[in-house]
Amino acid sequence: MLHSSAFPAAGAGALRGAAPVMPIAIIGLWCWYPGAPDPRSLWESVLARRREFRRIPDVRLPSGDYHHPDPSVADKSYGQTAAVIDGFRFDWAAHRIPRRTYDATDIAQWLALDVAARAIADAGFTSDTLPRERTGVVLVPFPSDGVTTSFPPFAWQE
Repeated sequence: MLHSSAFPAAGAGALRGAAPVMPIAIIGLWCWYPGAPDPRSLWESVLARRREFRRIPDVRLPSGDYHHPDPSVADKSYGQTAAVIDGFRFDWAAHRIPRRTYDATDIAQWLALDVAARAIADAGFTSDTLPRERTGVVLVPFPSDGVTTSFPPFAWQE
């Protein structure tokens, strides 16, 4: 449970005139990071101090087309390594997404939807048992060295 007292930096004055603070419970969790397609794998990677940086695969960013060692060269990347997620497959049919919509949408959006669905399942809910009027999903991409993913943090509540 979180309550306003959990955020002392805001100060009591910051809450005057605001809506009453409602306690929340975080009951489901999921993630997908390079080398860690679930929370347990992520924790194991953290404890083992593994770093998942490697040469950027040409299928992601062809180095012959985009790499230049000089960072001042326009429209080129001087970086050659990244932490890349491998193995993610989104089941567009199971989510009842039209194939044309799936093909036209950035994979980061499908990753976000998949992570949200798995967090809900981790909480023990299905689409039939989810208390939609009291449920929210918060997605926070993990920035690395000042670089964020292609979608901003956002919250969804139905």
